[in-house]
Amino acid sequence: MPADRYASNPNNLTNKTRNVLLIRGSREMEQQLEKLFDPNVWKISYAQDNATALELATSEAFDLIVTSARTTGAEGVALLRRLRMARPHTRLIILTERKESGDVLNALRYHAFSFLSVPVATEHLQTLIEDAMKEPVWDDGIEVIHGTTEYVVLVVRRCVLYDALFLQVKVLPG
Repeated sequence: MPADRYASNPNNLTNKTRNVLLIRGSREMEQQLEKLFDPNVWKISYAQDNATALELATSEAFDLIVTSARTTGAEGVALLRRLRMARPHTRLIILTERKESGDVLNALRYHAFSFLSVPVATEHLQTLIEDAMKEPVWDDGIEVIHGTTEYVVLVVRRCVLYDALFLQVKVLPG
């Protein structure tokens, strides 16, 4: 995929403008992300930090929020937990330079769309943004029961087989 291909929702037949909130971090990462959002489809807003992002997301609906890679994974998950109370359907992509072993599990538990360590290829970000806009929101269909850095136990309800395969979960009979 070309790096300059814009993220858009192929199912967006109404030509509705999408709103994305980027949490400021390094200028290099901002420029990488900005290239992915077609200005004819996306309105880009910015927040200086997670607290400002939460304030903005409480007062305005965003289709997607992308955290700054300068925050820790735990800070991204903390934002996600608070965001779920105000805007349960907003998709969040957590980017981080620093993470602890439980951060990915907690991101899954609180329904982050994705959790990535930087650096990350532009093409990968492009695919994630496209998937975020066309995949259904996980509303209580998946619950993390227990997990460690080696494994995770999930309960999947009201989930079509495609969604389970999307999660790369091995479905066991019984």
